[in-house]
Amino acid sequence: MKNKFRHIVMVFLTCLIFFGSYNTTLMQAAIPQGFDGFLRIGLEQHFLNREQINIYSQNIEVGLFIDGEFFVMQTINSHTHFTAMAGYGGIVLMADGAVVFVADNPGLNLQLRCVSGITNLGVRQYRGIIEFGQFNTNGITAVNIVHMDEYLFSVVPSEMPALWHIEALKAQAVAARTFAMNRLSSPRTANYSLCDTVFSQVYSGVDREHPNTTQAVIETSGLVLMHNGRLISAWYSSCAGGFTANSEDVWASVEPFARAVPELYPSSLADWERTITHAQLQQLLTAQNIHIGAVQSVELHKNNIRRVMQFRIIGNSGTHTLERENIRSFFGSLEIGGGSLRSRVFTIAGQGTQPLNEQFAISAGGTFAVDLRNVFVISAFGTDTTNMPNSVISAQGVRLLSTAHTPNTTNIVSTSDYSFTLVGQGFGHGVGMSQHGARAMADNGHSFDNILRHYYTGIDIVRAH
Repeated sequence: MKNKFRHIVMVFLTCLIFFGSYNTTLMQAAIPQGFDGFLRIGLEQHFLNREQINIYSQNIEVGLFIDGEFFVMQTINSHTHFTAMAGYGGIVLMADGAVVFVADNPGLNLQLRCVSGITNLGVRQYRGIIEFGQFNTNGITAVNIVHMDEYLFSVVPSEMPALWHIEALKAQAVAARTFAMNRLSSPRTANYSLCDTVFSQVYSGVDREHPNTTQAVIETSGLVLMHNGRLISAWYSSCAGGFTANSEDVWASVEPFARAVPELYPSSLADWERTITHAQLQQLLTAQNIHIGAVQSVELHKNNIRRVMQFRIIGNSGTHTLERENIRSFFGSLEIGGGSLRSRVFTIAGQGTQPLNEQFAISAGGTFAVDLRNVFVISAFGTDTTNMPNSVISAQGVRLLSTAHTPNTTNIVSTSDYSFTLVGQGFGHGVGMSQHGARAMADNGHSFDNILRHYYTGIDIVRAH
């Protein structure tokens, strides 16, 4: 039995966006125009450009998703499963060996959902609508059309352990919601705004959901982060290694909300080591068609918060300089290097390792270094430790002192040893919220809004319905 899409008179519904007790003008400027609360997620991890995709839900509804509502065209049952594939000038849906539906309208893809509300694609199950389309390829790709909060039900536990403190989970929920909404203005492809991998945010469908993270999403529903009336790029990483990074220290853009701040409670989980030989460097250079002769030495150029800004490989006939995040990714180009470096907060073992615990005090004569390790202070935010570099005690607690008297010259560490060990802290790019830092703050009594205001400078937390 073969059914084709008929001409459909599309009645566009008016989407009313209501704003709470926050600044209405700022909110209207922040919400992407036409956003109806639903996201299009490209399921790239398992269902990108496939010859066919199986649907293991036996009772499905085929229809059209328009302005936040799914209009059912036909309900179809199967004794086993359905299969979507390209054919008949569009997307064919088969069941029990026969064609049961054909979406051959050039402007529309095949959209369906399980009658129960959760569609089973085998390795993953999803809420919402599943769309199958040919996006300038011979194969088909699955896209999940899902409400923002239902998307976050999966993203939050996929990005942060669900058994962590509820305040950390709430902070993650708000950051993830802001990140997703911000990406609507710069979608991953012309066919969907985000994907289900680390290129956007990890999205694992229903199977990853947990009551704790669902609670965190519900209790922060609608909350987003803004700076000067605009949604921010709410970047986050696993662990900053003592300090987060300024956005321009990782990428090119200078963002006022992404300023370097200390992790208030250092984590031992951040420590890592990597031993590298000149021979490995030589192989990595050769693989990337970089020719500087025989490797003689390496040189690290760090900023005043110990983040490596340049990694120079010096050969007998030239020098190759890695900068910013290329430093980490360079070592992931081949198995030779052992994968990308975990962070850019590192030094060379035994070669002028910087002290990890250096504080500064303010006096009438300016700022000066003092030894305040393991000293605790009471602030408006509770009890904090000063066990972190470049920090001061203020009415707001322990804070980074960016104007402290530190050398103006870049800190340089070098070695000519044939084999050397990088000793580092942290995991990830380090911009924005540190997830392990957020957990530690929550465990020490900080609320989710305090966590977010600590890691994102000068932001407002607002609610949009």
